[in-house]
Amino acid sequence: MKIEEILKEIPDKREWKTTTTLKLKKDIYKFFKNNDLNNGCAVELGTHHGHTTRVLSFLFKKVITYDIIDDGHSKKFNKDRDNISHRYQDIYQFPWWEECNEAQVVFIDAVHKYQEVCMDIENSLKIDNIEYVIFDDYGMFPEVKRAIRDAVKNKKLIPVNYIGEERGSDCRPGKLLQDWEGIICKKC
Repeated sequence: MKIEEILKEIPDKREWKTTTTLKLKKDIYKFFKNNDLNNGCAVELGTHHGHTTRVLSFLFKKVITYDIIDDGHSKKFNKDRDNISHRYQDIYQFPWWEECNEAQVVFIDAVHKYQEVCMDIENSLKIDNIEYVIFDDYGMFPEVKRAIRDAVKNKKLIPVNYIGEERGSDCRPGKLLQDWEGIICKKC
């Protein structure tokens, strides 16, 4: 399916401030579309309403998505997608990585504080097959960017591709991006 068809029903960040931009979703799709990982598994930390979950479900054979609250929105929004497994747990109190050992990709969009992002990175890297870690809000929250930079400095991750909108974008009304919206990193 073409990305334009997938994105038809998905709002942009300008319409729904807590989602990712359509540009970020397109960039993820483009990066992974014809990848050897398409028959694999992706994990998403921070489901929210399931907008990015939907895109991931067209790229990977299986998607495991975690959120702390089951408000029913993601399940309803993605009711036609049978390859999504919704899990509702506090990822900072539960060893989620232990049940995701087949995953090759983790998309991180959970708590945007330094300590939590560091935990998300460390826990993602515990997965034996992990190859890529994707981050949202790289240019929106300085603590997210700092955690990623520290992981790169400590030779845990290698930046591969910036994704989404560029520095200066007003994709979230009232706030300008200080750097790229997101980044894809490879495990060292």
